[in-house]
Amino acid sequence: MLNFLRAGAALLFLLIGVSCASAPSRAVFGLSQAGRIEEFVPQWQELTGGLAITAGKISRPRLEFWALRADLTDESIEIVVNGGGEGENFQAGTIPAVTVSGFAARYGCAAAMNAGPFSPVSDKQGEPRALTGVFISNGRTVSQPLARYDCVVFYEDGRAAVLSQAELTGTDGVRHALGGFFTVLDGGGVRERGPESRKTRHPRSAAATGGGGGVLYLLVVDGRRPGSVGATEVETALLLLSLGAESGLLMDGGGSSALAVERGGKIALVNKPVHGGVAGRERAVATCIGLRRHGK
Repeated sequence: MLNFLRAGAALLFLLIGVSCASAPSRAVFGLSQAGRIEEFVPQWQELTGGLAITAGKISRPRLEFWALRADLTDESIEIVVNGGGEGENFQAGTIPAVTVSGFAARYGCAAAMNAGPFSPVSDKQGEPRALTGVFISNGRTVSQPLARYDCVVFYEDGRAAVLSQAELTGTDGVRHALGGFFTVLDGGGVRERGPESRKTRHPRSAAATGGGGGVLYLLVVDGRRPGSVGATEVETALLLLSLGAESGLLMDGGGSSALAVERGGKIALVNKPVHGGVAGRERAVATCIGLRRHGK
């Protein structure tokens, strides 16, 4: 009997080891808990100078989320997007696919999040992705604006803004512009598109600004798993508001939603994306927003 118990324990230990070895690496932060979104108070933890992270858990509805806050007035903080590498020359309207964690490692980012919508969808890096909406990288237009959607713009003077893609008439003063979907928070007020804004739940990624364009917020909300059911557009806006944002828009969501950070010299996801119905599988996306300190 004792030998049987020992053998069972050894098998259990082996199974746990295999499971842990096959699971994606994730950076763990303490979750600040609240009953409802309106009661959530962020507890910011510094990742590096000018850049902080918070994590939250809401019980009604069940939501888990992570957010970054970047002080854009800190001159040591740099916004990084695809196309910032030497020798990169993308074809108009397309870009090679990359995972968010792969992007963060390649560009030496302290943190990174997925950005704009694209097609087709897969987990294979290096495949061409057709961009949906505007993408300006280091002053060069890779993909043209799509008037029905909005975008986040980073200017040469260090400010950021959320605006309609129809408002982008040129690249003067624009360093980067990344198209998303719809603005959900506008000047501190929640913007609703219709009944679907309060009904449809998905994993969400959002970019937002505060402090008159001097602060950037990046938010990822998990979904499609028991611990986190996904947020509506209005709930995403309320989460951004609780973080301190003034204006924000939805970026690509669903299985694309991923946030990666550098911890102890290694890049790890903080959330658990669900691609192809598999929890923890990271999608190869198109554009990304990265944050790094100068000199890295």
